[in-house]
Amino acid sequence: MFFTERLMFRCLDPEVDGHLWLQWTNDLPLVNALSAQGAQPWSRERSKKYLEDRVKDKDALPWFMVCEKPADSELPSALGPNDDYFRTADGKARYPAIGCLHIDKMGGVTDVNGIVYMGILLDAAHQDRGYGTEALRWVCDYIFTTLGYRRIEGSADASNARGLNVYKKLGFTEEGRRRQRFWRDGEWRDVVEYGVLREEWLSSANSYANFTQKKEGM
Repeated sequence: MFFTERLMFRCLDPEVDGHLWLQWTNDLPLVNALSAQGAQPWSRERSKKYLEDRVKDKDALPWFMVCEKPADSELPSALGPNDDYFRTADGKARYPAIGCLHIDKMGGVTDVNGIVYMGILLDAAHQDRGYGTEALRWVCDYIFTTLGYRRIEGSADASNARGLNVYKKLGFTEEGRRRQRFWRDGEWRDVVEYGVLREEWLSSANSYANFTQKKEGM
């Protein structure tokens, strides 16, 4: 369980989060943000299997469900010995997710190279509040200081102004453009590739630790 000023990051749970994932993967704007493949509706069975396979994969890197930070009285540390971590007594999610942070190994790239791919999905109702930037600041710190990787990569549809702005705001370097990378809405779209190195991130004002320290000193 991890926290920032306004957010909490918990483990993915297929039973609790399955209905959200099903909603997200059938929401066209979110589907387009998740995948460069042509948008297709997801069935309940496909969604369930996808999440179950993810949590069963022992070699997979963490996926975090993004939640709004609860009141002190509702934090995990305040739970009783018989309280369920994921559900309340009435069966509802104890900490409802508003998004998902995913960390993935790059296809064909071994751990020796120390490279991971990072991305985020936020429910439409919780966008434009700065949550995405806050979450990505934290997860970059986590990847470099806890997991020990040396390089983070990310990408965005060249027409996705929100995604491009977040990478720029966080100080990622634009490293290239894959022209006509995928087909969407009757046209070919470019993908912009971004990257940041551990030494660049940890010494910058953009890291969550440095950003928070500077903010507290104001």
